[in-house]
Amino acid sequence: MKKAGINGTTISLELNSQEIREICTPASEMVVYGYAPMMISAGCVKKVHRTL
Repeated sequence: MKKAGINGTTISLELNSQEIREICTPASEMVVYGYAPMMISAGCVKKVHRTL
């Protein structure tokens, strides 16, 4: 990744502690406080009707 000009990474919120330990480097950063939306959708999910 360094050859591509990437200097660091941001650890994903979905990772568990074992996965974080495996990929974390000194150049990694992590969001520890803030608003994290559960899902982003282009349409209103309440208006979508399911047909069974």
